[in-house]
Amino acid sequence: MEFSIISAINPKQPILIVPLFKDVAFTKTSPKILETFLKNRQEQQDFLAQEGDVLLTMPDDKNIPSKAILWGLGEKKKLTSQKLRGLAAQLLKSVKALKKGEATIWLLDEMIPYAQAIGEGLTFGNYSLAKFKTGKEKEQQDLQTIKKISFIITKKSPKFQSEVTKGSMIAEAVGEVRDLVNAGPTLKNVDYLAQKAQEIAKQNGYKITVLNKSELQKMGMGGILGVNRGSEFGAKMVMMEYAPKALSKKPPVVIIGKGIIFDSGGYNLKPSHSLFEMQLDMAGAGAVMGLFMLLKKLNIQQHVVGIFPLTDNLVSATSQKPSDVVTTYSGKTVEIINTDAEGRMVLCDAITYALKNFEPRYLIDVATLTGACMVALGDRYAGLFGNDPTLIEKLRKAGEETDEQSWPMPIHPDHGARMKSKIADLRNWDEVPHAGASKGAAFLQEFVEDAKWAHLDIAGPAFVKDPKKYESTMGTGFGVRLFVEFLENLK
Repeated sequence: MEFSIISAINPKQPILIVPLFKDVAFTKTSPKILETFLKNRQEQQDFLAQEGDVLLTMPDDKNIPSKAILWGLGEKKKLTSQKLRGLAAQLLKSVKALKKGEATIWLLDEMIPYAQAIGEGLTFGNYSLAKFKTGKEKEQQDLQTIKKISFIITKKSPKFQSEVTKGSMIAEAVGEVRDLVNAGPTLKNVDYLAQKAQEIAKQNGYKITVLNKSELQKMGMGGILGVNRGSEFGAKMVMMEYAPKALSKKPPVVIIGKGIIFDSGGYNLKPSHSLFEMQLDMAGAGAVMGLFMLLKKLNIQQHVVGIFPLTDNLVSATSQKPSDVVTTYSGKTVEIINTDAEGRMVLCDAITYALKNFEPRYLIDVATLTGACMVALGDRYAGLFGNDPTLIEKLRKAGEETDEQSWPMPIHPDHGARMKSKIADLRNWDEVPHAGASKGAAFLQEFVEDAKWAHLDIAGPAFVKDPKKYESTMGTGFGVRLFVEFLENLK
């Protein structure tokens, strides 16, 4: 979507959007040219500017575009970036229905500080979930896409265009992650995602390493290889590195994303009512890929390494079985109690790889790890675990700022004790069902050693049926905006 700033209302524009507060006289915040039109509208009381109200009007005035949308922002004092992001997305969906391809927004002075949120919201509103429509439905979808938004600003704001463009750029990356998460496993197999990572690296000049199955075997990565045994595609592990020259020698922030392309549960097969959604299980890897789409473009001044192990978790004659014992890359042995607790098995090898090769300043993993976390926190919060209070607070705060919220969760010593095995060092699941998210985190902590570490369990907010105003059902791209905010504010 293209953004521009213009100096005045052009009556030849197809649509004019006029934002209004419910507790401020309409004529006080709008241009003189709209005074008569808005005064009459306020007197009629058919539009009260309640939060989210949208009214299409046909002004009988040759100085105004033939279509004007009144856009309600609610109370002036309650305006926030979170609110405006959602309202902008809602607005854009209404504008799309008119099939004009562009619109002009008269911007209120109070909206200017929220330029990035406006850019995100408008771009999210332009997102289409229906990527595989054909025929007339595809034609209608294309006709509704908004290609250009112009802003009229009366108050000097040299940063507005760059900030609104930044918000749009971030939202576009989130949209790409949504598409990846929503795509079926045949469309985004291991080789496809590894190739996608290589394209991102080439476009941005990142260093990238892709370890294939034979290399993982030589290294002894029994965690990921055990999960991979049922798949027709060999496992891979991808490492991407972004290192601004001045920071290349400093310890990096390492972010690891779970990349299970499709999770059948293995021999502990998932029930059919949830099985058809299990393309979502690479949402952690998707978040890392989305972040790397942005690091160079946003000139983020941090040394960052992204790692994501890629494999399916399927059922076949060669699949890993309950009661198997595997040796992980760390050398620790794990008894497989449940083949559907596979995410922690691929992550533990990636964690060990990160510690051996990068000596991270911070180590963060992001994963759709447990249904238990979804039961505990629903789809609005990720579970946030870790061993460093400062890191946990930085991530929590970044989530608050971006509306990608997380809730600190405990790892009790007893949770770790429950993950000990009688015949191996560890077991990957505890048959006592309570505190499943904490036990999953406790398992990962066994591989962390001395690093400052945090674990984000995004099983709830990564894939939703009850979307926020700026989201769609299914994949949300959760984590991309949180990590951008975290890294931009990291001292």
